[in-house]
Amino acid sequence: MNLFRTTLVSRQEVAENTLSFFFEKPLHYDFIAGQYAGWTIPNLPNPDAEGRARTFTISSAPFEPHLSFTTRIRQTTFKQFLSHAPLGTEIQVSAPEGDFILPSLPVYKSTSLPAVVFLAAGIGITPFRSILTRVTHDHLPYKIHLFYSNHTRQDTAFLEELTTLEHQNPNFRFVPIMTQDPTWPGEKSPITPSLLTKILPSPFSNLNSVYVSGPPAFVTSLREMLFKKLRIPAESVLSDSFTGY
Repeated sequence: MNLFRTTLVSRQEVAENTLSFFFEKPLHYDFIAGQYAGWTIPNLPNPDAEGRARTFTISSAPFEPHLSFTTRIRQTTFKQFLSHAPLGTEIQVSAPEGDFILPSLPVYKSTSLPAVVFLAAGIGITPFRSILTRVTHDHLPYKIHLFYSNHTRQDTAFLEELTTLEHQNPNFRFVPIMTQDPTWPGEKSPITPSLLTKILPSPFSNLNSVYVSGPPAFVTSLREMLFKKLRIPAESVLSDSFTGY
């Protein structure tokens, strides 16, 4: 495996028990928004059974000056060490991988309907944060709806940032959902066919791609809904499951 050396630059709390870690970007480290990488702490003391390495989506966008990943903080040796490690701690990152990325623009049809729908839950937002930041910064002509489900506002990573991106990008519609937040003024129901039908133009057959990202149970349930109830073709649905985060 080709590993690049880097160092921890900073960390930022982006939701309750959720941190973004920022690293120096190695020279010639090129990635596509939505990809992931392996992250290794070579000098991790007393590693647990999961070892010194983890796989995380790159939550920064390619144009941003630092590499970052974002994760829920749990009682694992890797995450606890990184949460308290001094800045400058050495980390190794693998070459980027993965095809959970936007297709090339020529595949898109000229239509008044949204080209892409993102369905996210919890920390599954990380690839979409990278993609949406890049699309907005580069003024790319994708039409995107993001449905993002969490329990409460405190749980919701990047809530303010995504709201700002919606204001900056006229082709981006953000639908945050809080299923256990009684004072939330917006959507509160889970992602269902009725919610999608209410907000998305029809017919769904004109959608180019639907991306699903989150815990395995969420991904499995949403894929079944898309296939069986909304008749979205399997080749139009991409998914990314986040386990053990």
